[in-house]
Order: sequence, then C-alpha cells, then structure tokens
Amino acid sequence: MQQNTAYYLRTINELVQTTEKTGDTMNPFYQEARSALDEKATLSAEKLAEIKEHFAQGVADYQAVMKKIRGLRPPAKVMGNHQKLVNVYQEYLAGCEEMLTAIDPEKGIDGTAFNASEAKQDAASEQLGKVISRITRLFVR
Repeated sequence: MQQNTAYYLRTINELVQTTEKTGDTMNPFYQEARSALDEKATLSAEKLAEIKEHFAQGVADYQAVMKKIRGLRPPAKVMGNHQKLVNVYQEYLAGCEEMLTAIDPEKGIDGTAFNASEAKQDAASEQLGKVISRITRLFVR
C-alpha cells in the first residue's frame, strides 16, 4: 500500500509540474492575445496562427495530463478528492479548449469567448490548488 501511495503522490506531483510548465510555455502567447484585446489592437493572421498553434500544443499536453489523471488508481483515503481532481481538471481543460476556439487566424479573437474561457480557467485553477492541497494534507496526517 505504501508503494501505491508513493507512486500516486509522485505521479500527481509530476502532473502538476507538467501543467505548470505548459502554462509557463503558453503564457507569452496568452499575453500577446490578452494585450491585443485590452488595447483593441488587431493581430496579423500569421501571429494569430502562431498563438493558436501554441495553444493547440498546450491543450494537447493538458489532454495527456487528463488521461493520466483518469488512469491513476488513488489510494482509498483520497478517492473522493481524486474524483474532484478529475472533475476540476476537466473544467480547466474545457476552459483551455474554449480559449483555443476563441482564436481564429482569419476572423481574429472572439473577445467574449476569450474572456469567458479565461474566467473558467482561473476558477478551475483556484479549485485545482485546493484539491491538490487537500490530497497532500491527507497523506501528512
């Protein structure tokens, strides 16, 4: 059982690190899109295609993390929190997918959809932190 617990915690830690690294990689492209929206500027089709390409790679990375989270067998004492983790990560992923679709190289950025997806990601991100903390605390008791 200890081996399963150690494996579970190590895997969750790796998945959190992968998620953070992916977010850090995408952040400069997000900042460009956010600035363009805030300043009511128009980005070229090439720049939008570049942003969309990076977002698509990020979404693919997040989908891989989601698959691993779903495939984990949590220790009994965290089963409920693990299911919350699955649900919250799915919500985060959905927000990322929505942001991806808000960017169209030909039409520009759909500001309403972009802002809504950003709010969804922010809320899910906050919940992710809480769930990860709960899971971790259950093992240090």
